[in-house]
Amino acid sequence: MPKSTQAHIHVVTKPGEELEFYVKDSLKGNELFDLVCRVIGLRESYYFGLYYEKPNKTQCWLRMDKKLRNELGGEINTVKLYLRVEFYPEDVEQGLILNITQQLFFIHVKNEILNENIYCPAGEAVLMAAFAVQAKYGDFDEELRHKDFLLDEQLLPKRVKNMYQLTDEQWVERIKSLYADHPTGLSRAEAEMEYLKIAQDLEMYGTGYYLIQNDKQTELWLGIQATGINIYSYENKLVPKVSFIWSEIKNISFKNTQILIEPMGKDVQSFCFISNDVSMNREILLLCSGNHELYLKRRKPDSLELQVMKLQANELKGERQREKKRYMKEKQRSIELEKRFKEFQTTLEKYQTHLKKAEETSDLLAEKALISEEEARLLLKKASDLETEVKRLRAALNQKDEERFFLETHIQSAGLTIQQILQESEIRSREARLLKQELDQSRNLEWLASERLLQLTANQRLASQMNTQPISSFYDDEANDKIKYLQRERIEYLEKSHHLQQQLTELKTQIEGLKITGSQDMLDRIHLENVVKGETKYSTLQKLHAASTNSRVQVYQGL
Repeated sequence: MPKSTQAHIHVVTKPGEELEFYVKDSLKGNELFDLVCRVIGLRESYYFGLYYEKPNKTQCWLRMDKKLRNELGGEINTVKLYLRVEFYPEDVEQGLILNITQQLFFIHVKNEILNENIYCPAGEAVLMAAFAVQAKYGDFDEELRHKDFLLDEQLLPKRVKNMYQLTDEQWVERIKSLYADHPTGLSRAEAEMEYLKIAQDLEMYGTGYYLIQNDKQTELWLGIQATGINIYSYENKLVPKVSFIWSEIKNISFKNTQILIEPMGKDVQSFCFISNDVSMNREILLLCSGNHELYLKRRKPDSLELQVMKLQANELKGERQREKKRYMKEKQRSIELEKRFKEFQTTLEKYQTHLKKAEETSDLLAEKALISEEEARLLLKKASDLETEVKRLRAALNQKDEERFFLETHIQSAGLTIQQILQESEIRSREARLLKQELDQSRNLEWLASERLLQLTANQRLASQMNTQPISSFYDDEANDKIKYLQRERIEYLEKSHHLQQQLTELKTQIEGLKITGSQDMLDRIHLENVVKGETKYSTLQKLHAASTNSRVQVYQGL
């Protein structure tokens, strides 16, 4: 028996996150896998496996029942193991319980789509990219609209970008537009789940493809997924020719190059797949066995561990909903205070303008009043001087008769001038009184404006103090809120689905005219044919399963 030695194992759990372990090379694969799951806190480990690449570039899953030294050989200290999704739930929303599981699925599926291992049409790719941006950056901020922070990120498959006459900037603008349309408060976990719900409707999602032959040596694709196995023609990985659900399969085994499928029922004939790669046959068997086991497990009552996980997940979800509600209330309050502050600023500027005008008017009126008073004083002085002159002239009338006529004429003229001066003086005095009244009114308005300004400032200080006080009513009626939330959840889901479908339709219409002629490949044409027919992967499988098991076996053998 070989002596155990220490091995230096590298395990990549996420992009940019790598774990290092110093373990005995006699450690089995399942023991290393359990160690990795404990370190990262992964409890839904049944969806995952450890993946690695052999020196000949062949990629395969680490066998859990084999020792590391036997499985990895001389590359044990240099090879990198990758924690990857191996099995998929039938429905992501129901099957993925914990946040870390959902996040790992999101990362895996996003990479599969961007690397074009999963076919994704352009419309869905843009819609999903917007949710990926939401998951990374949170709520949309208007300050981000004119920034090019997304240009350096890979958001779409290259195949999609090459199909349309759109620059990177134009693609980013479309993604930003959808990103901005997301509801406020959409959390990272919610955005990731929306991404996965769109992804699971893609034809190639959750399917492992293996090249096989039937008895006629026709090259076909075997697709293994959560609900069963599908058989595809070599040219078409989107639409299966034959499908069998796991409940129809009794047993799967392999011998050398043959994989034998034994269906349920005495009268149903068995059939086999042929593959020249024995190691691939072993992988097919493990993948089929694992999916079959999970399929049956989902149809049994939940284990105690699963019940506890779901209970904890529901409690956490409820807490997140309450936290989100508190956040939304606080944000709405902040928006209202911001609105009130802007209104206050506008009113403040208005009163400041009125105050400035009142001050300018007061200064002008005061200056005019002083001028009018001075003019009235000068006119009175002039009238007094003329009156003195008249008295002097009247005294002179008695001295010389020959000057009488001239003096009388002069006196009459002076009298008229005095009368005019007195009238002008009265007008100026009246103007001065009116100006004083206007000045008093202006000063009253100035005082009122100042008082209003002080009142607004005091109100703003009070609003600021209120904003800093804790809100005690957030927890009121939580039970009723939860009931209302559950009642609204289904309606909101249907509305959201309709809204997403509407967005998708509008997006496809917008970019259809920008498609480059001849850029479509075989999968694009097949997908378009399905869309025109109104077919989805679910309706296709439903039609295939409607036929009897024997007839489907015969179809497979006749391919």
